[in-house]
Amino acid sequence: MNIAIQVVDRISMKINFLRDEALYPQLYEFIHRLTRMWRSMLDCHRSQREAIEDAKRLDSIAPQLEAISQLEHDLITWAMAFSDWFTAQKSFVHSLSNWLHKCLLYIPEETPEGPAPFSPGRIGAPHVFVVCNQWSQLLDTISEHQVVESMQVLARNVLKLWHHQDKADGVKGNKEIQAMEKRIVQISRARCAVYQSETSKTGSVQASLHRVVDAMEKFTADSLKVYEELLQRITDITVQPFS
Repeated sequence: MNIAIQVVDRISMKINFLRDEALYPQLYEFIHRLTRMWRSMLDCHRSQREAIEDAKRLDSIAPQLEAISQLEHDLITWAMAFSDWFTAQKSFVHSLSNWLHKCLLYIPEETPEGPAPFSPGRIGAPHVFVVCNQWSQLLDTISEHQVVESMQVLARNVLKLWHHQDKADGVKGNKEIQAMEKRIVQISRARCAVYQSETSKTGSVQASLHRVVDAMEKFTADSLKVYEELLQRITDITVQPFS
């Protein structure tokens, strides 16, 4: 029995060592690199916005059906990839935080207002618990909905442009347009991210593109703020990011 307890203790010590001496430093480096990524992306989206503001008469350019079709396809793919990309990031952080929570013996503190919110720092948990818990909470304050909505509004306006240009092509073109409309609706239902009031908006392609870049710039700025706060939190809880 004593030997079994000693084995369990050694395994527990090994897990704690890997968590604090291996996982935490790698997470710090990951967060640091993500911060640099968001800062670089923010600069790029600001440059894109300035370029679009300088562009003139995008809607007056004579469109080619093949080019419109490709643009429509790329916009739909872009919206889906963006939503999946951000969802994967949030899922990773939530899963990591939930896994770490299982390593804590936590009894919720009762207050007159009800159970106190979970706080690893309050119970003296190691730094990795504190950082991952705040990381998870901060990501929940960011929403990709506005970006995906603006992308789909742009896709619908491009589809509208295609419809106007395709009147002379007959049944084949109409079938292609209907297929694209169906794909946009499928994205809306799958992501649950686009409200009918948003997808029913009409406007010029240039104005829609401007809204996409504005939404991307705001989303990127919000993300950068989250990671800067997270790095500051790491600095606050320890002089060195890891030992």
